[in-house]
Amino acid sequence: MLGTLVGGAIALVGSVIGIVISQVLQRRGSRDAQILEAKVRIFGECTEALYEYARANFGRARARIQGQPETIREELRQEVYRCEARARSAIGQAGYLSGSDGLDDDFESVHSAVHAFSQAKDQDELERRHELIQKKLKGVLRKVRAELQR
Repeated sequence: MLGTLVGGAIALVGSVIGIVISQVLQRRGSRDAQILEAKVRIFGECTEALYEYARANFGRARARIQGQPETIREELRQEVYRCEARARSAIGQAGYLSGSDGLDDDFESVHSAVHAFSQAKDQDELERRHELIQKKLKGVLRKVRAELQR
């Protein structure tokens, strides 16, 4: 009789421990899935924002080089400001979620390179800067892919 009682108690404790461990692992798995989903979304938004910032700033620099009227250039300038604000916000969010120390620095490096479009003296220099930014963005995307595969 005592053996049956002890056996039943052990089974009950084992069941309770199993349930607790299962719930903890499910919560952890759910949390990990939510973090991965957030990373995919934020890294995607950051990359998109940087591409948009590059596009807008390239257009602004090209308009300046081509000597377009100030009214057109002002519209482009305002678009650049909006794109830059969005890119900066996305870089901050990506830096917060990143488990990699250098990824936020890489995003910031692309931002700085895009900002330097305004220093281009002619169309050839503008094109060279554009190619450099495209290479930097590809490098950042490789790091993002590696971050998401961890």
